[in-house]
Amino acid sequence: MLKLRSSLPDYLISIDESIPEYFFIPALQNASYPFSHSILIKPNPESNLAFMIDSGIGHTTIKRILKDFNISKTFLSHWHEDHISGNYLLQKHGSGFFCHPKDSQILQNLNQIQELYNTKGTVVEGIFKELIQSLKLVDLPQISPLIPDEFILCNNSVKLQIIHTPGHSAGHCCFYDSKHQFIFLGDIDLTGLGPWYGCLDSNLIDFEKSIQKLLQLNIVLAVSSHKGIYQGEKRISEELKKYLEVISKRDEKILNYLSPSKPTRPIDLVGKNIIYKKYGYIKDYLFIAEQIMIKQHFDRLIDLEKIIKQGENYFLAL
Repeated sequence: MLKLRSSLPDYLISIDESIPEYFFIPALQNASYPFSHSILIKPNPESNLAFMIDSGIGHTTIKRILKDFNISKTFLSHWHEDHISGNYLLQKHGSGFFCHPKDSQILQNLNQIQELYNTKGTVVEGIFKELIQSLKLVDLPQISPLIPDEFILCNNSVKLQIIHTPGHSAGHCCFYDSKHQFIFLGDIDLTGLGPWYGCLDSNLIDFEKSIQKLLQLNIVLAVSSHKGIYQGEKRISEELKKYLEVISKRDEKILNYLSPSKPTRPIDLVGKNIIYKKYGYIKDYLFIAEQIMIKQHFDRLIDLEKIIKQGENYFLAL
């Protein structure tokens, strides 16, 4: 049983002295895919009872955690495989699981993953099957709902508000402690790539609104699933704004390819670095995701009256 902060294991990092109950758990490979950072909440320093947010840190780390802590509850920011790969170990341990209902239905039947990534029947279907097997993903029959704007009560001084932030997935949630001005951002991850909405349950417009929602909160400490800890209200606000600006920059790239007379389709812009700077060895999958994302920009630009659609083709509005 851990009683002293000095005795904490090396896989835990204190986020800040002002919130001694919260610990950052670094993921393997610096949280590069298919891994992501997590949070451990230890509400009572005299007990080994703890909660976790997300489980994609790596199986080895999860096993170490379960030797030291009784993880009674696991809160999942969303359904994506790089955030849930430790679920099978936590399930064996007896942890309860919590997720937004829109993502819970996927976690209960992971056969939907390939449909949502639009990879069924493609050249990457086999790669995804191997990945799912290697991550040891399991269905979760029992999942309690995360209700937007309600609170997770950890102890008398710590409570996390559920902030529904759809866009990356339909049920994506952030976890916000207004008292300590702390937030777990999940996959509003502040990476240089920018917002990712390359799944069939993703939504560009919702993602934009979700980032704007976060900009209204008072945040001085933040944890990103793939970038780690951020400190300082000004810095976090600037990072969120820069992240949001990526969307309009993608709009401009797309508009530069369109013409009032030459027809263009979303597939015509795949591979032109609208979303990805480089494609690498998984380019076949990235092309699929990129087409989904570009199509959403086309829809957005129609709403903004910057382009028009005729049949399956798009033109720059005059």
